[in-house]
Amino acid sequence: MTFNHSTDVPWYRSLRFKMVTAAITIELIMLSALLFNSFRLLDQAVESQTQTRLEALSPLLDAALAGRVFQRDHAEVKAILTRLTSSSQLTEINYITVLDTADNIIASAGHPDPGDLPREDNSVTEALTDLTYDVRLPLTIIGTEVGSVHFGLSLVSMVATKDQVVREGVIIAMVEILLSLLLLTTGGYLITRHIRSLAEGTRRVAQGDYNVRIPIAGKDEIAELANDFNVMSAAISTHVNDLRASEMRSHAIFNAVSEAIFIHDAATGKILDVNQPMCEMFSCSREDAIGNDMGAFSSGIHPYTLDGALDKIQAAIAGTPQRFDWHVATLGGRTFWVDASLRLARIGDDDRLIAVVRDISERKKADEEKNIAIARFKTLLDSLDALIYVADMKTYEVLFINKYGKEVWGDAEGKICWQALQVSQNGPCAFCSNDKLLDSLGKPTGTCISLIRNTVTRDWYECRDQAIQWTDGRLVRMEIAINITPRKIAEEALAAEKERLSVTLRSIGDGVITTDTDGRIMLLNAVAEKLTGWKQKDAQGRPLAEVFNIICEQTREPCVNPVEKVMASGQIIGLANHTALVAKDGSEHSIADSGAPIRNRESEIIGVVLVFRDVTEKNRMEEELAKVEKLKSVGVLAGGIAHDFNNILAAILGNINLAALDTNLLPETKKLLDAAEKASLRAKDLTQQLLTFSKGGEPIKQAASIPEVIKDSADFVLHGSNVACRYHIPDDLWLVEIDKGQISQVIQNIIINAKHAMPEGGVINVVCDNVDSLHVEGVAMPRDQKIVKVSIMDSGIGMSANIIDKIFDPYFSTKQEGSGLGLAISHSIIMKHNGHIAVKSTPDAGTSFTLFLPASADQQEKEKKEEVIEEGKGKAKIMVMDDKKIVRDIAKAMLSQMGHEVVLVEDGAAALQSYREHHDSGEPVDIVIMDLTIPGGMGGKDAVKEMLAFDPSAKVIVSSGYSNDAAMANWQEYGFVAAVVKPYQFQEFTKVINQVLSSTDKETSTIH
Repeated sequence: MTFNHSTDVPWYRSLRFKMVTAAITIELIMLSALLFNSFRLLDQAVESQTQTRLEALSPLLDAALAGRVFQRDHAEVKAILTRLTSSSQLTEINYITVLDTADNIIASAGHPDPGDLPREDNSVTEALTDLTYDVRLPLTIIGTEVGSVHFGLSLVSMVATKDQVVREGVIIAMVEILLSLLLLTTGGYLITRHIRSLAEGTRRVAQGDYNVRIPIAGKDEIAELANDFNVMSAAISTHVNDLRASEMRSHAIFNAVSEAIFIHDAATGKILDVNQPMCEMFSCSREDAIGNDMGAFSSGIHPYTLDGALDKIQAAIAGTPQRFDWHVATLGGRTFWVDASLRLARIGDDDRLIAVVRDISERKKADEEKNIAIARFKTLLDSLDALIYVADMKTYEVLFINKYGKEVWGDAEGKICWQALQVSQNGPCAFCSNDKLLDSLGKPTGTCISLIRNTVTRDWYECRDQAIQWTDGRLVRMEIAINITPRKIAEEALAAEKERLSVTLRSIGDGVITTDTDGRIMLLNAVAEKLTGWKQKDAQGRPLAEVFNIICEQTREPCVNPVEKVMASGQIIGLANHTALVAKDGSEHSIADSGAPIRNRESEIIGVVLVFRDVTEKNRMEEELAKVEKLKSVGVLAGGIAHDFNNILAAILGNINLAALDTNLLPETKKLLDAAEKASLRAKDLTQQLLTFSKGGEPIKQAASIPEVIKDSADFVLHGSNVACRYHIPDDLWLVEIDKGQISQVIQNIIINAKHAMPEGGVINVVCDNVDSLHVEGVAMPRDQKIVKVSIMDSGIGMSANIIDKIFDPYFSTKQEGSGLGLAISHSIIMKHNGHIAVKSTPDAGTSFTLFLPASADQQEKEKKEEVIEEGKGKAKIMVMDDKKIVRDIAKAMLSQMGHEVVLVEDGAAALQSYREHHDSGEPVDIVIMDLTIPGGMGGKDAVKEMLAFDPSAKVIVSSGYSNDAAMANWQEYGFVAAVVKPYQFQEFTKVINQVLSSTDKETSTIH
């Protein structure tokens, strides 16, 4: 393709001429507007200046002439006028004439003809005719007109200035026009020069020169356009080269294929091109083939003639690709068979018919041999005692049926299979396998086996269907149907028996495994599958030891194969205690089982059956109950020791407090007493732990939210350490019935253990969930109980199995420091909360403690209000009731130190009697301090009731070493006015006494 555009453009059509013409037109329009506006502004300026001068002259003339005119001093008026016209400062006054009120001239100066006054000018425009502005102004004295003055102002200087401004403006405008024209001409030249370069490059590309480049330097738009043009030219060059290479490859492929290819003109059918394989196949040259039609290469034997070929060609041109076998001949007369395909294709703007031809002479020969084989095969099929038939997969027409089929169903060839071989069918059979015999590419998938019941004979048949190639090349369905009715009847009977056995096995709550005499598994029921982790289909045929892997829980050694024991003894055997089943996933279950031989009718052993059940939870519950009983026993002992030790500690700590009050103590002695007091307080804390562990530490429970307790306790323990807590707590977590103090102690004990397990630091995960006891296994809690589950998990060193079994035992510890009571107390607290605590641990992988606490029936937390108590004053008579003399003595010493009178009694009966006696004598007791429990006597709970019945105004303080006792926590409910914890500390004891003395009612606060 060529382009003959002229490179010369007439000057009057050039872009540069158009730009200059447009610029001149715009400049002229702008200059005209500028000049018009300038003249208008200058006229306004002249008129403004004239008015300004008149306004300035009017008062001057009044001052100089009004008085002389009024006095008729004509000579002086004349002299003034002469000075005004001759003054160098008033050169703008050409003439001036003064008139009286009757318009008679008084004096005149500068006017050639004083008697002929010119007409007044109404505007500056009228005055420009003679360049004099003629005007008349009145002369006034104190608002009274005494005459007038007629004078002419010269406009020569203002007009000269105006003309100069106009001339200079025109010069500037002309210079601007010339510069603009010069700039446009130069810029137009630069632009059009590059445009001509771009146009020239475009013409060269259009003429086939794809290597042309336009060298325009710079970074402006034209340079960018030139750069884009160069990139485009390079891309076109690459594309053209690729097209040429592609054409060469296509030509190579065209001649490289093994099939002969003809390219025909779709309109005439003439051969336009052929490939090299065609020349070789038909023994001719390319020139010999071109120009001929398909008839030249057909054998001419009907229907393989030109007319027959034209039918195929017309169908392909209509858009239906053709594929057929054709008998062809070379130009030399040699004939052979080919597989031909015709397809219409668009090449350029023309329709072409592509014929691809493959020599199938060998295949035709094989087909003939195959037909002979088919005849032999048909004879063989007719001799078989089974139905064999062939049906078209699209039309369902029966193409062949063997002798056996004809005897049962009649001659079905040519009929529809589902009509001839079945009854009451309105369409293809529901079990028809046509869609299963071919894959997505139309290739046979293999044999499809199915069992069907024929609707004609009512017999059962095993059908084997497959897609085969029929004699004409199409794929058809061949079915071989074998009558299996007797076998089916036997199988149904066996299946019914198996179903009864399966139902029986499924209904058994124990695991059942059966093996043969070699110990290979034959059957597992559902429970056995669950416990072993093996499915029936996977386990069947495997050795028993591979699936039923049992070990001794204590020694971890494998147990003897129970099948071997049964086979050796021929008797029912049981497994030893502490047998664990290791499942496929590695999990373990404690089991109890038995094995028994399976015998046939002749009492011969033909296998072994194992029956076993999971006793893991049972063992765990028994161990848990044993642990609880052990802890209860230890708790009773701990409570008794703690109670007695608490009384002894009361005397020690009380005497230390009293001794410390001695002002004569030496500093060294004071330090020793302080150290002894601190040691006693630590002993007091240990006593409280023992009391909590014992029966005396019953929790004071109320509905509370546990997340706050967890976070406060954990953060307190971990403060300043390299271990952090990560909380996963839902917003809708249920409230629980807990003693916040005791649960805080549990959380702190667990967090402390987790922190010690991670000396290098780490993260403790605390996860809380709402769960239902129905979904929690191994927890001894009511099955319909809502539970709050708290899991505390660390990633520390973990614990071995032998340590886990002992961690809740009192005084057991793996740490050098500590009492070993922490987890034992935690276990006791959780049990007293009707909850459950569990632990799991893996060495070097971490430990997980899980708490299960009952959810509160009341899901609204109660707020506890604090009351403020004022300090008491004055001395009082105070009764102390305690069964321990050392406690009474230290209480008396402290109260006496406070200045009070003290009465001591041993039990509640003595307290009631003494209180009545003092009341009757007129010297009543002000305060009674009662011990909560008196072994073998009346304690504070019973005594306070009788005392209040006698004297409702009695003030009774409860005292006990059990700080968590209900009466100590809720003393108001029992009639007490305050509570004080043993062992007494002087300052706290003093504070409680003073508060009670200062109160006016019984609702006072507790100081612990």
